[in-house]
Amino acid sequence: MNLPKQLINAIGAIVVVVVLAAGAGLVAYPFFAQATATSLEAANVAMGNATYRTQVDVLRDAEANLDETEADLAALRTEIPADANLDEVFELVANAAATTGVTVVSVTAQDPLSYAPRDAAAEAPATTDPAATEPDPAVTPDASTDGTVVADGTETETQPEVVDRLAQIPLTIEVTALDPAAAEAFLDQLQAGPRLLAVLHTVLGPADGALRLTVDALAFSLGEG
Repeated sequence: MNLPKQLINAIGAIVVVVVLAAGAGLVAYPFFAQATATSLEAANVAMGNATYRTQVDVLRDAEANLDETEADLAALRTEIPADANLDEVFELVANAAATTGVTVVSVTAQDPLSYAPRDAAAEAPATTDPAATEPDPAVTPDASTDGTVVADGTETETQPEVVDRLAQIPLTIEVTALDPAAAEAFLDQLQAGPRLLAVLHTVLGPADGALRLTVDALAFSLGEG
């Protein structure tokens, strides 16, 4: 069977076109792959540069606020110094007493302990009214347990998380005041600083024609020195 000459030429032309297209594809593909990789690399570089610019902006903002940050750190160091520095605590008590007109009877500081956070109920100071000194018969503390006994007889265990480095210094402060207002003002002054003092519990009762205020409190430091 003899094919027409025109058909043979057409088939030949198609084959040539296919071969040329395949050759062009083989030649162009490496360049296309390289261009794609270059585009991806450029996108990654641009993203990295954007991240670096953000970090630089943050650092510039921090530098602009450096004086304010250093002032805040200085205030924190005053509230919680690197060591116990009990002289500051005694001075704070004396100044609070002088400001409010109460008389200091004693200030007792125990050895520093590892800091243990307390819940809000445990930290809230409670001042005892001299007229209400009778215990509540509905609450019966159990001295054999370490938990807290509440009015319904149930016991709650306290397992605070200990914070590294931060130490707490238990304090017992006793003063005499002429009236409850002076005692309350003294408590406010104790917590006015500059040394951070947390009032845990207070008892106010009669004593020789005046009122005796006993305060259980905590001072803090960044070590046990």
